[in-house]
Amino acid sequence: MKRLLNPNGGNILISDIVSEVETPATIGYLIGAIRDFIPDIFRHGYSIAVRLFRFRTSRPWLHHLASDRFLPEQKFREIYGRYFPGCSFVKRGIAVTMIWRN
Repeated sequence: MKRLLNPNGGNILISDIVSEVETPATIGYLIGAIRDFIPDIFRHGYSIAVRLFRFRTSRPWLHHLASDRFLPEQKFREIYGRYFPGCSFVKRGIAVTMIWRN
């Protein structure tokens, strides 16, 4: 990635979700889909809220979520700090972004 940057300047940003906890249980995602259904109706309308609910509770999506593996924040910082010396990190909610400037 570094070699692909313009030698006169450029940025690399890598953002990912970090968590100290292993992959959450599927039931948590199902509860979240139920919790978000009514607010989604007000935010997006009934038909879109139904589509979102069906998607969020579909087997393929739940299988994908169950396969996610998150790095702890410190490990994320160690790994990317090693490969991008002098980089900075910005944490926003559950995600951390590594910023490296050429």
